[in-house]
Amino acid sequence: MIVIVILLVPLVATGLVCIPANRRWAPGMTVVACAANFILAFWMAAEVSKGHTVVSPVHVGMLKWIAVDGLSALIVLLIALVGITAAIFSFGYMAYDSLSSSRLRLYY
Repeated sequence: MIVIVILLVPLVATGLVCIPANRRWAPGMTVVACAANFILAFWMAAEVSKGHTVVSPVHVGMLKWIAVDGLSALIVLLIALVGITAAIFSFGYMAYDSLSSSRLRLYY
């Protein structure tokens, strides 16, 4: 189940960022979503390192092929680490840029 949640977190965050709102909504949502993804990826990597098998519980179409071994857990963890680092850096960096709210949402 954790594999599906890791895949859905960015999709839900993208939908929430597209909601027209205050200028500060998009960067905060991006950091929160990336942090949640990093925590989930770390949890998944910990489960795999304990020897547990992480497989998608949904067996419909291509979803029956989603399984995580040690190498793929490491790759997902590294991608999540890069994602949270970029989100935190862009939060501060984009605060000094003079983009309109719609362009800022498009960035995030």
